[in-house]
Amino acid sequence: MRTIRIAAVVTLAAPALMIGIAPPAMAANSACTIAFFTTTCTTRTVPANTSSRDIWMEVQNCKGWAGGSTLHFKLQDVGTGSYFWHGSLAYGHRKWIRVTGLYGSYKLRLDGEPGSYGNLVNSASGWWEHTTTC
Repeated sequence: MRTIRIAAVVTLAAPALMIGIAPPAMAANSACTIAFFTTTCTTRTVPANTSSRDIWMEVQNCKGWAGGSTLHFKLQDVGTGSYFWHGSLAYGHRKWIRVTGLYGSYKLRLDGEPGSYGNLVNSASGWWEHTTTC
């Protein structure tokens, strides 16, 4: 009799726990750094924020192990495979960018020299669009 009561409590409690664990807008991010002897890196797939329909990019061109050249970056729509947003960043700078009106999943690709860094984020509380020096 005691075993049946415990099983009933666990069975009824499990759906309530799952509701608290899986909010509708899940935070996700993925970062990459261009490795030595390469010139590109690509983040993993990150979905757009389901509430604000945006995604944030943080790109850094601070290391300059090969002399300090311009970093080029672009955003890829994973559903279509096309690159639809691109930019560049001079050596010695860091930039935060918000892209709005998004509904799918995306990857960030960097083209530059080793040490450059990119981060793709769909929940960036406290971030604002700006550029700083490293």
